[in-house]
Amino acid sequence: NSLQFSLSNDFNIRFNMWIEYGFIILIFGISKFKIKSRKNLIILLISILGFLISKLLVNSKTLDYYINQFELYALPIILIGLLDIDFKKFIKVFFVYNIIMVILYMVMLILNKGQNVKDYMTFGYYAMFSAIYVIIYSYYNKHKFILALSCITIPLIIINGNRGTIIVFSTALILMLLTRKNVVKGLIFSILIIFIINNISNIAKSVLDFVTNNFEIGDSYSVRNFYDMLNSNDSEDFLGGRYTIYEEAVTEIEQNLLTGIGIAKFQDKYGYFPHNIFLDIYVTFGIILGTIYLCYLFGIGVKLYKYSKENLYIQILFVFLIANIMKLLLSKTFIYDPTIWLYIIIGNNIIEKMHMEEIKNETTNNIYTNI
Repeated sequence: NSLQFSLSNDFNIRFNMWIEYGFIILIFGISKFKIKSRKNLIILLISILGFLISKLLVNSKTLDYYINQFELYALPIILIGLLDIDFKKFIKVFFVYNIIMVILYMVMLILNKGQNVKDYMTFGYYAMFSAIYVIIYSYYNKHKFILALSCITIPLIIINGNRGTIIVFSTALILMLLTRKNVVKGLIFSILIIFIINNISNIAKSVLDFVTNNFEIGDSYSVRNFYDMLNSNDSEDFLGGRYTIYEEAVTEIEQNLLTGIGIAKFQDKYGYFPHNIFLDIYVTFGIILGTIYLCYLFGIGVKLYKYSKENLYIQILFVFLIANIMKLLLSKTFIYDPTIWLYIIIGNNIIEKMHMEEIKNETTNNIYTNI
């Protein structure tokens, strides 16, 4: 979808979604319709059931929009996740794809003559999504030249994107450095982080002043909002108007503590989603189902972290997925955002594959022990 967005924004080249689903059918045909992931099949059935129940109980235009977005962003990911994915090959193919995406983004900046691109929220995340993967892959595989080039794009993406991209980049950077086994470097990094946190306001103002005084950045939404945050004395301005949204979400959670208000109902009522994954989950599902869902997400992360110590490709995907999910702390909705579905579907697929390998190794060890 990000490729479609990039080409249509300036080149007016569009791909209809039926082409995407046509490729999915082709892939299923090549794999002889062999569904490998039982967990992802269950996720697919639960998701469809959830939308059907919502459709019966609360039918609205907002719900129809959510279903449409789910079909565009999430459903293709789930369907491909049913198959047996070779992640060692996947991370290499995905690396090439995201290099192409970063180049497309830079081309669009040139065509826009340095002005911030249209749809900064969505496209800022698309660009950061690709650039972060290239950086993570290059870092772990020691491609220093590509790493240096891809890092250059980060300031451009942040300036032309939105504040959430800073969270994504910061999380990826912290995770990459923390996964290093060198104790001395880890200690130096910790001291550096403490220093930055204590002086974050002064550092941020100095960086913003340098950027605005030395570069033609146009009317950048991101830079304007960074200045508003730094000069703000109240929660509403600092959170970019989200404080009131969070209060509304908390009120809805308190009033619908056990059952929640259902999929898309919050946006149907207020005109926007809660802009925070935790509030979004609890306001949608209630305290019981919401807690179960969050524990499920946390469980995937714990297992991926465990396996990431053993496999480089899992480590790359773990850092990449966790970093991109962080944007859900400030924007988007977990219902159809592609990164949360990538996290769930890829996570399930990896966990199932690694579990099968553990069983296979255990069986082999038992055979040798008996001999």
